[in-house]
Amino acid sequence: MLLSATTKREIAEDAAKLIKNCIGKGPGNISVSMFKNTLTLTFFQTLTPLERQIAYKSGNERLVESIRKELIRCLSDNWEQLFKKYNLQVENIDGDIDIENDVRIIVFTLKEIK
Repeated sequence: MLLSATTKREIAEDAAKLIKNCIGKGPGNISVSMFKNTLTLTFFQTLTPLERQIAYKSGNERLVESIRKELIRCLSDNWEQLFKKYNLQVENIDGDIDIENDVRIIVFTLKEIK
């Protein structure tokens, strides 16, 4: 599966809007990479000021990490709608977040809709 640079940029913009609309703060920057049928979105500067305060000042990094992971899982229908726009079907969603470096990755296994 091959996506053009334009399509990758559009997916990144749509993903940033989705995150911002659902969580309240969009990422500072997004990187998109594609390998075969796997698309990886890397989000930089994703934590809200409140999440930073909870993680760093209160020492509850695991709490923030758990909440963020659950939020992304709860958005599965939204992700499916986003990719449908590009004739792609989401088969699997996985990801992780690095609280210390304020970086999150979401990995999508995709299938083209014919």
